[in-house]
Amino acid sequence: MKKMVKYLLSAVFLLSALAKAVTFHGTLDFLSVLYLPISWLRYFLIVLIASEIAIAYLVAADFLKVREVFLGMSIFLILLVIVNVVLALDGIEDCGCFGTTISIPPSLSIVKNFILLSLIYFLRRESYE
Repeated sequence: MKKMVKYLLSAVFLLSALAKAVTFHGTLDFLSVLYLPISWLRYFLIVLIASEIAIAYLVAADFLKVREVFLGMSIFLILLVIVNVVLALDGIEDCGCFGTTISIPPSLSIVKNFILLSLIYFLRRESYE
């Protein structure tokens, strides 16, 4: 069970990163709703893609035992929940979680992120048993 959850969680982060990378310019246009300069958004998107690839690797390689990795992933997902709440309150119809490849409303993304957070906590707990 643990291996299946670990690889599923890793695949979700990798799929999200790849979808953003493949549709980089479309995702960049989508991020313009954040009202930041385009040069900042470009770097933000690169860091976001790199972070998701790193999380996918760290989950697959069983690095959740390291407290800092676990806390970093938890904070990352909690920040994504906050961003999605803001997007939902602003009436934005797509969260941009998978670039412009897959359209998901922010309210569903909030649920998705809580599920991912729960899976990270499950894997962390299972790694000590």
